[in-house]
Amino acid sequence: MKTITKFVGLDVSKENIAVAVADEGRGEPRYIGMFPHTVEAVRSLVHRLSAGIKSIEWTPQNREIISFNILI
Repeated sequence: MKTITKFVGLDVSKENIAVAVADEGRGEPRYIGMFPHTVEAVRSLVHRLSAGIKSIEWTPQNREIISFNILI
């Protein structure tokens, strides 16, 4: 299996969550979008980011950054 590490940045406010994703060792992060601050929206975001992935490992780095390893 091939492992790819991505970093997900979350800018969380009371009403919305802005999301950006960066690949390890590569250029600028990509802005994914603004999502409502709801359980359903976060669940949808996780499904969107993990589409076609066999395994995902979430590791909180601090309050705003989550990294995950993708096994494909």
